[in-house]
Amino acid sequence: MQEGDSIKVRKDSSEVIEYDYNDFMAYIRLGDLSSFNYACNAHWHEDIEMIRILSGKMAYNVNGSIVQLEAGDGIIVNSRQMHYGFSDTETECKYVCMVLHPMLLCVSHQAEAELVAPLLSDSSLPYIHLRRSVPWEREALDCIQEIYDIREKPTARLRIQGLFSQIWAAVLENAEQCRKHFASQKKQDKKLNALKKMIDFIHSHYMDKIAVEDIAAAGIMSKSSCLSLFKRYLNDTPVNFLINYRLKLGAQLLRDSDMSVTNIAYQAGFANVSYFVEAFHKVYRCQPLEYRKKQKGKV
Repeated sequence: MQEGDSIKVRKDSSEVIEYDYNDFMAYIRLGDLSSFNYACNAHWHEDIEMIRILSGKMAYNVNGSIVQLEAGDGIIVNSRQMHYGFSDTETECKYVCMVLHPMLLCVSHQAEAELVAPLLSDSSLPYIHLRRSVPWEREALDCIQEIYDIREKPTARLRIQGLFSQIWAAVLENAEQCRKHFASQKKQDKKLNALKKMIDFIHSHYMDKIAVEDIAAAGIMSKSSCLSLFKRYLNDTPVNFLINYRLKLGAQLLRDSDMSVTNIAYQAGFANVSYFVEAFHKVYRCQPLEYRKKQKGKV
């Protein structure tokens, strides 16, 4: 749930995280769901993502499975899993979010081979729903909060590494119990990989004129299969996903720049300014300049 402009991806379509430190692969933020218009972009990355809900609630989609997160709950999302948070009821949710690269856990080649790599490649454990009612999960939630609280201390990098290791050790010790939750679920690797390719195509070509057939071709599948995958995993259509992605980019430019609405519309991939304004109002319930004024007022 990283904030920013268009999602930057590697050749394998995974997201490139803009870390908080030059020499330490950690991204740590306090967030609110309304900043994303109550629905984040679907994405995936090599890093481990961890969320702790402070207030409100959020639905969290991981590979098409929906996890309901209440205040006090959290989630750990394993490496390279497609995920995003949202609220169908547009209910505000405040949360701590952090994205930590697993290399922070690799204190030696042996530790990487025995304690890190096996869990990263474990398709039977895509995520862990953390609840305060379970002792070890409560400890993990407290570690997530502590990572956020100490992020600006001079010794933050050392302490973050230690707390991350503590969380990882707890996950390893309880992994078998967590896997039982996914025992009845069939692997969907091929379908998920196809969906990732189609989403990456949208992220890379949002400024072009593209049709559903183009998106389907990126996933090497038929139009009907493309529509089915978007519905199953994202509860959306390819066209609506594309429009909403363009609108989120437009909203980001309204917040972070002084560009004109016309230029923003074109930068976000809209060929028609009037359509951008109309679509923006439909989703954000205000005109683009009204939105900019409200967002500037929050600073």
